[in-house]
Amino acid sequence: MYDIGESYFNENLDIVYTRKVKIKIYAQASADLGDVEVPYYVKNKSEPETVDEIKGVTYNWENGQVMVSELNRKDIFIEKYNEYVDLKKFTLPNVRAGSVIEYEYTHKIRYPDWFPDWTFQKDIPVVWSEYNARLPPFYDYILLSKGFFQKFDIEEKNEAALPS
Repeated sequence: MYDIGESYFNENLDIVYTRKVKIKIYAQASADLGDVEVPYYVKNKSEPETVDEIKGVTYNWENGQVMVSELNRKDIFIEKYNEYVDLKKFTLPNVRAGSVIEYEYTHKIRYPDWFPDWTFQKDIPVVWSEYNARLPPFYDYILLSKGFFQKFDIEEKNEAALPS
């Protein structure tokens, strides 16, 4: 239904990437979309990347009312992928055909040259896909696109505060 991302640099020049997703599960075969994994770099032990502020909810229609099942912290865990990357994994509760799932997370990236990319259309249809990136003036970037895309809106503005 939607997939919204935002990236910006914080005061330490870490990249803060937030993603919010909402998906309608039409068939039981798609229930695994409630199993989410987010890779993140951990090789630098003194300043590893983090994935936190994880929230999730599943909505189901039962007996004429909406039943809400929230993601529990016990359903969030870390799996070692290799010596460089860990996976933050979570499973949304009670996902089945007819469910609507929502989740969000924040990924703090310690390397300013690892700016997150964005895929506007995924394996499953996305009604609304949006990515907002706030970049400092010294950061150069190239916008690459493949396939048919409607116009991208690029707005440039200077948000630097002037000393008083």
